[in-house]
This record gives sequence, structure tokens and C-alpha cells, in this order.
Amino acid sequence: MNPVNREQIHKDLYSFFPYLEKELKRVGVTRHILWGDYKAKHPEGVMYSQFCEHYNKWNRKSEGYTPAIHKAGEKLFIDYAGKKLHIIDKETGEIKPVEVFVATLGASQYTYVEASFSQQIPDFISSVQNCLHYLEAFLPVLFMMI
Repeated sequence: MNPVNREQIHKDLYSFFPYLEKELKRVGVTRHILWGDYKAKHPEGVMYSQFCEHYNKWNRKSEGYTPAIHKAGEKLFIDYAGKKLHIIDKETGEIKPVEVFVATLGASQYTYVEASFSQQIPDFISSVQNCLHYLEAFLPVLFMMI
């Protein structure tokens, strides 16, 4: 690839990133999907790994990136995922929507995921309790990872 083509490829790539940043905020949109859009418009463009690497560099510059540093066991981030999943009742065949509870330890990024029928207080408390019991069983392993 000659230098002129490389410059144009990088120019096209970096001009795509504001659109990428905006679209990533939508539910169900991933970098991989958007890379496919980019490649459709620019078939000679970079492959996925380079796409992600350049986007990470661009994103750090645009936000004044500072990595978050967490002490082991200090923080557990919890939330529900944005999109509901569905389960099938074995006995009735009924399709039921479920919420996806996600909890991630800050330092290790160790993650716990559980489906529940609602985000109401009883289901939320049950999910948090289940998560803490699960993590308690793995504490020795978790501290070895950090």
C-alpha cells in the first residue's frame, strides 16, 4: 500500500468515528456491526482489530481518557442489561421475557449474570444475594487473579 492510500484510509477511518460513537449508544449496536458498515463503504479499509485499536486511540483523545483504577474487592458495579431476553417454559411452551442482572467487580472485571422476571425490589435483592453468595465461593480464586 503506498503512503497516499494509507493516508486516505486513515482519513476515512477517523471521519467514521463520530458516527460510531453516536451509534454505539443504541441498544444492540456493537463495534463489529459498525465495522461491517465501515467495510461496506470502504472495502480497502482496515480490518476489525485495527479498527478497534484506532477507535480506542481516538476515543481517549476525544474524552481526555483516564483509566479507572479500583482496589481489589472495593467496588461491585451492578445494573440490568438494556435488552430483555426470553425463556421458554418447559411445561407450557410459553415464551416469557426476563431481565438480565449484571454485576462486575471493578478490579478484576469478574462478572456475574442472572436472569430474573422483573427489576422489582424482591427480584433485585434476590439477584444481589445470589451474586454475593456466588462471589463468596470464589474469593480465594479471585484474589489470586488480582
